Amino acid sequence: MPTRTFFKDWADHPEADGYWSEIDGEARVDALKAPVLLIGGWYDPFLPSELKDYMRIRQSQVPGVAERSRLIVGAWTHASEVTFPDGTKAENFRRQSLVASLPWFDQNSRPSETKSGPPVSLFVMGKNQWRSE
Repeated sequence: MPTRTFFKDWADHPEADGYWSEIDGEARVDALKAPVLLIGGWYDPFLPSELKDYMRIRQSQVPGVAERSRLIVGAWTHASEVTFPDGTKAENFRRQSLVASLPWFDQNSRPSETKSGPPVSLFVMGKNQWRSE
């Protein structure tokens, strides 16, 4: 098994230099050529970046990218559901991500079809209900 050197690479580059800019995902949205489905949770540490990416995607000039991209934010942590204060659990993350993903992939594999749902779906904490935006 080959030795993994990524940690040494990280330690060898303590400052923001060319190594980091090459692997940094900051410009990933600018390179999109197809729509994306972003699924995150209110308790996901990556949610702030995902929201920022979605706002940038909505400004895309590439045909179909902004119009067909979707954002879903549920009562989840990073790929897992949460337990509410009353002891009930949120909807299963994996099941819900499939429920949203399969129709989205179907419709985006046939772009002449109608759009798949609202641009944004949010789970409203406290009310424990979904809202479309």
